[in-house]
Amino acid sequence: MNSPIDSTNEVEKELEHVCELLRLLIIHVEDFSQDNQETLFLQINNLIGSYQRLVQLESKANQVLPIEILEKIDSFLNPDLYTKECLSMCLEKNEEIKLKTSAFQEFQKNFESELENSFSDLLKEYKETIEKK
Repeated sequence: MNSPIDSTNEVEKELEHVCELLRLLIIHVEDFSQDNQETLFLQINNLIGSYQRLVQLESKANQVLPIEILEKIDSFLNPDLYTKECLSMCLEKNEEIKLKTSAFQEFQKNFESELENSFSDLLKEYKETIEKK
């Protein structure tokens, strides 16, 4: 069985082949004449065959590509921007969680302090019960 890396390499090579076929197809279309019609049809058939191979490779390559990456590519943007944006969002969320955690820790300290001032006997009893378990 092929490893995911092998499958990815196969897909990558096939995609490169598709790009080359598309480049050749553009050249043939731009220089179209009755004489090269047969060559044009051959190139189209090769492209169809290459797309069919990609569909076959799809089942081997279990990679998930976020739709946002395709949207970046469709917008003629660098797909690395998606990674940069994801990292940026993660850092922001991480900072937000840190702030919430520190706020809850501060609340806990203040709450325990107030409990100790107001209900010192009950708090001691509670801590002893917790330590026994």
